[in-house]
Amino acid sequence: PSVSWNIFRSPWMSDLKYDALVSRSSRFDFYDRTSHTFDTTFNYQLSKQLSFMMQENFVHSVDPLYSSGSFITGTGGSPNPSFLGTPAVRTSNNADVEADYRLDAHTNVSIGGSYYFQRYSDTPGASQRDSNSAGGRASYQHSISPRMKLGATYDLTKITTPSGFSTVSQRIMLTDDYSFTPSMKVSLFAGPNHVSNDFVFVQNGMAFLLSDANWTW
Repeated sequence: PSVSWNIFRSPWMSDLKYDALVSRSSRFDFYDRTSHTFDTTFNYQLSKQLSFMMQENFVHSVDPLYSSGSFITGTGGSPNPSFLGTPAVRTSNNADVEADYRLDAHTNVSIGGSYYFQRYSDTPGASQRDSNSAGGRASYQHSISPRMKLGATYDLTKITTPSGFSTVSQRIMLTDDYSFTPSMKVSLFAGPNHVSNDFVFVQNGMAFLLSDANWTW
């Protein structure tokens, strides 16, 4: 089932949505799944030039595949219940905010940020699969014609886990959007991306920090 609620009161608008999934297997009772999803979106027009947006997505689900991370078949191609194990619980939440400012009729800039986490339970080593992610972004876009827009974007993302693993990604891109028709558009983008990884390795009671970094284009 799905339930949604839309509210519009100028200068703001809000959308609320709830989805529930219940899956029952008539052949394999160990492959039953359930999930609950709650989405919210809030938009506020502070002025003719400045707007604000906030989104949040919350998911709580139970699935036997979370215990294994993949799907293995047993005899005759049937799912292997001993491999899937007890259904595990996964909870995640993603929050995102963005502000958009129109400098003039052809130019706008925006800044935003997001935070995401996921947590596992009822499965061996659940805490080692948990993770957190935080990021920020900024963009600039200018319309040089009714059909073409040029711009630049920058984003930074950091992912961490309780096991000591950390990844930081930074990316800068030049963008080009061209609209052939109102329903057909081509987007081109190019730029460097830098990724660095850190991992704390513990052996014989001693901790070692392992690091690496790389550039891609």
